Amino acid sequence: MARDYTQELIAKVKENYLSVALGILVFLVAVTLVFRSGNSTNQPSPEKEETPKVRTYTVKKGDSVSSIARDQLGSMDYTDELVRANNIKNPDQIEVGIVLVLPEISGQVARDEEKPTTAPTQVIKPTLVPQIVSITGNEYTVKKGDTLFLIAQRAYGDGYTYPTLVKANKLRNANRIEVGMILKIPRETTK
Repeated sequence: MARDYTQELIAKVKENYLSVALGILVFLVAVTLVFRSGNSTNQPSPEKEETPKVRTYTVKKGDSVSSIARDQLGSMDYTDELVRANNIKNPDQIEVGIVLVLPEISGQVARDEEKPTTAPTQVIKPTLVPQIVSITGNEYTVKKGDTLFLIAQRAYGDGYTYPTLVKANKLRNANRIEVGMILKIPRETTK
């Protein structure tokens, strides 16, 4: 009985030492973070203002111009800006390994290793107005990055009208359209 009590006491002491050690470790990490944030300034140095860093992205397997715009610039709406900035002749065919220059979007927060370590105090909306090309014909060839919602948005001005496309094209699954597929775009309106 006394032996069980001794073993239990030793286990409690070890547990308390572990808790104290973890507490000290957490305290040191917190002090380090506070110290580092107190030493950093939010004012950029004059050197950084004179030589702005050009952001680039290396194309990986499975990337498309629109997916790069979405992931690196924050929206597929910037696809045209990415194409223009890199003078891309055919946006449907980009080679793996090429380095693209990411266009500067006003008010954009960097999405790579340049991310600030502190949260922004205000939300800044981009001033660049994306160019959305309307679909005016009775047929449309699906391109990489397209969804029925986006096609309906461009064809009818309302993405939520995509069921019209599902019905007109007798699609079994609205989430499965393929690049190169030709979709009928009905133009009669039913109210």
